[in-house]
Amino acid sequence: MFNVHQILLPHDLSEASDAALPYARALAERTDATVHLLHADLLHATTPATEAHMHARLAALQDRLDTDQVVVASVRGVSAGPVLLEYEASHDIDLIVMGTHGRRGMRRHLLGSVAREVVQCAQAPVLTVRPPAWDAHLSPSGGIRHVLVPVDFSEQASAAVGQAKAIAAAFEAKLSLLHVVEETLHPTFYSAGAFTIYDLQPDIEQRVGRFLRALYDRVPGPDVPYHTYVRPGRADQVITEFARKRSCDLILMPTHGLRGIEHMVMGSVAERVVRTAPCPVLTFKGHSKHLVSTRSLAQSEASAQQHPV
Repeated sequence: MFNVHQILLPHDLSEASDAALPYARALAERTDATVHLLHADLLHATTPATEAHMHARLAALQDRLDTDQVVVASVRGVSAGPVLLEYEASHDIDLIVMGTHGRRGMRRHLLGSVAREVVQCAQAPVLTVRPPAWDAHLSPSGGIRHVLVPVDFSEQASAAVGQAKAIAAAFEAKLSLLHVVEETLHPTFYSAGAFTIYDLQPDIEQRVGRFLRALYDRVPGPDVPYHTYVRPGRADQVITEFARKRSCDLILMPTHGLRGIEHMVMGSVAERVVRTAPCPVLTFKGHSKHLVSTRSLAQSEASAQQHPV
């Protein structure tokens, strides 16, 4: 079912990178994929002592992956982001699994973020994992039991729901579809005294709930236990709070991959969720590779119709 043959696991020898390793190992076991354990050997940071330490750590990490299908690579470069992206393109990577430090505020702007660059620019889906020390109750050892899909009814929403159905079925997990209503109207003088969308459409949550159920029914894929939710507020804050309160194990959401001025002005809900989510976040672009092929989803749907439970 999974269309994953090559998994890229970047590792900078930090705690954040360590957090991603169990997820890469679990996914490799389920997909029989090759794991590429990649270290970006930055030109300004390497000495003979650090190089020896790096090779020793990579060898130990290879042992922890516990599979014969591991490629260990150390690639020199000026910056980690371009090294990872060039490796992804040249090795036909299907999935990137990486840790993120989850920095916020001025520290993030000063230091930058490799995970942010990869999420924004990679062609393959990216699974970002924050160190479990921050949210120790969410552990990969318990498996994926609850998958959350924020739905904004964009063109990518159908693909996200289809991928989530397949992942939930593979892990025997339940699925939550969440739509966030941005309730404030801007500017308010356009709206004839209405300040929120609820003033114009009091039944907005019921209507959106029907749309979510119709979307689930329309998208091909295996049938899994699911619920729909509609909440008001700012999208990234509602998503992360929902995931925390409902003990979600995975958030799956598309990213539009905005860059330059457009990205600075509009920001990215997906990137903000990656920084703050209490569980791993799987992001993908509408035009990028998917973990589950469209053909597989269609075949699963046809099989379910021929052999109903």
